[in-house]
Amino acid sequence: LLEDSARGYGCSFDGRMCGSFGVVSTISSQANKLVNTGEGGMVFTNNADMQAFFIFSAGSYEELWRKHEEMSPPEEIALKYKYTVSNKSVRMTNIQAALMHPQLLVMAERIDQHNSMYYHLVESTGKKLEELCGEEAAKRIYFIPQAHEKVGPVYDSLQIRILQKDGSVADEELPGLNAFLKAVQARKYGIAKFS
Repeated sequence: LLEDSARGYGCSFDGRMCGSFGVVSTISSQANKLVNTGEGGMVFTNNADMQAFFIFSAGSYEELWRKHEEMSPPEEIALKYKYTVSNKSVRMTNIQAALMHPQLLVMAERIDQHNSMYYHLVESTGKKLEELCGEEAAKRIYFIPQAHEKVGPVYDSLQIRILQKDGSVADEELPGLNAFLKAVQARKYGIAKFS
């Protein structure tokens, strides 16, 4: 199993962290991810052959792979790949690593912050609708469930369905929706519609 955890790291399923299911797992640290280094990411594996392949294809010069000591692949496996794998030179820069390290130290706090913001938005949106649009206005918003009961989430967005006044699903797009989206975007808020 090759596991793409680009947006899923920090999440869990049935108590097990995303990124730990596959033989190989990848994460992204691109600018809008939980851990941000501008660009880049990491590859994880506990398979010695895959580890050696990634080390040398990323561009491990001289004997730098040995500096990882007990985390290095066994020498006989490393040497098998050292002379047979093309060097793609795709290592994370020292600057990116320096940006990443302190963020990893506070990742649990970031997850808690993301999730508390999500729960606050869910709670306050209904209250604000009632305040601004009148009684029962909150019934027109359905918050699309974000996670299965076995998922430990890291919320980074909020999806809603706008309903008819009677609470039913609309057969066609509500009038004024595009104008509303443009007005919100003009205020520099991220919002989009999915049909």
